[in-house]
Amino acid sequence: VRVGPLNSVADADALLLALLCGTRAEETVSARWTDFDFETGTWTVPETVTKSRRRHVVYLHDSALTMLLERAKEGGEWVFPLPRSKKVGHARRDTLSKKLTQHLAALGLDTAMTVHECRHTVCTFVERRWGAGVRQRVANHAREGLSAVYNHASYDEEAEGAWKAWGDYLNALATGGDVVVKMEGRVRG
Repeated sequence: VRVGPLNSVADADALLLALLCGTRAEETVSARWTDFDFETGTWTVPETVTKSRRRHVVYLHDSALTMLLERAKEGGEWVFPLPRSKKVGHARRDTLSKKLTQHLAALGLDTAMTVHECRHTVCTFVERRWGAGVRQRVANHAREGLSAVYNHASYDEEAEGAWKAWGDYLNALATGGDVVVKMEGRVRG
């Protein structure tokens, strides 16, 4: 999966990571290289960055890993640093949605869309196929009601399968191939 046309490879890569992982804009742009484990294919979003204030382990699709390994050659602390002309730090979350809207306009689509709406799409895809428990795991949402009391499942295996299926689905859409979604670790409820 590639995102284009955008003026910056960094912008395209940040949007791709947010879309593949279903992460919030702030979580995406504030990613540090130390948050990633390329051997296990995971990204641990620290609790200091997540809305829930809980650490969140994301299983990375091969498309995300490929992009990140290419970006890692640039070095530095941040995966998406500010442009060189700016002060030290990471890209800003509001920039990501602005870039998405610009991207859609360049494709001739007259719509404004936020990164958070991409997150809604990921969550809908996951919940329709694996249920609310896996969607909550993928989105790093707290369990609610009786589920919070009685359900202690981690859904890690199912979430890994969901992220893979979502990435495969996006790849198929991007390449015009057949859209086949493998239902690995399917769970309902």
